Amino acid sequence: MNSPGLRLICDACAALFVEQNPLQLLKTMSPYLVHVRLKNSRDVMPDEKVHRIRSSVGGRVLTGTVLDGGLVPIPALLEELKRINYQGSLLVEYQGENDPRVALAYNVEYLKRQMQYR
Repeated sequence: MNSPGLRLICDACAALFVEQNPLQLLKTMSPYLVHVRLKNSRDVMPDEKVHRIRSSVGGRVLTGTVLDGGLVPIPALLEELKRINYQGSLLVEYQGENDPRVALAYNVEYLKRQMQYR
């Protein structure tokens, strides 16, 4: 099943909502990747007031955060992308509570720093 017409988009953060390991998801999909979405989520703390929430299939309540503030191991994902010589596109996304213009600028700078060390 190695059809050139079958390619995948990996949203590693989505793995959290189905209670899968984001890095393992990337590794499983790696032979077919053409696009990787980089975003992150974190647990909502008890009594924390958050408007943008989403629950996992097991009931874990999560909210979006900056790339270095959540449960997705972004440095490990970047290392794996380097290891497999990934040549596809990266999309940086933010779905948290803060101003997305500020958060996205922060995420891009964070990503640039991380990629300098890979």
